[in-house]
Amino acid sequence: MGSPWTDSHGDLRKTLRYYHAGFYPPSGSPFLLAIVGWAILAFTIAILKWLAVNAITGLIIIGVLNFFGVTHVPINWVTLLILAVGGVVGAFILIIILSLF
Repeated sequence: MGSPWTDSHGDLRKTLRYYHAGFYPPSGSPFLLAIVGWAILAFTIAILKWLAVNAITGLIIIGVLNFFGVTHVPINWVTLLILAVGGVVGAFILIIILSLF
């Protein structure tokens, strides 16, 4: 059993002629495609959950500190992105960086 890009004798030129004519080699199993699609979807949802938890935690910290007047960190898209990626550490990094300026 050879590569799907070659014929049974390993002749790539014959396969390239078929490819040029519009005949494509067989792709993988549809079951495997479904498993990979499910894995990508599950991984994407896990990352989005992690970003949401980090952003909410960071916004709570920044909101409480802004409310009590300890610091003044404006909430905009850049700070929200930093909070989503950094979470608690991102919140304190924002506080330190914005207190310098």
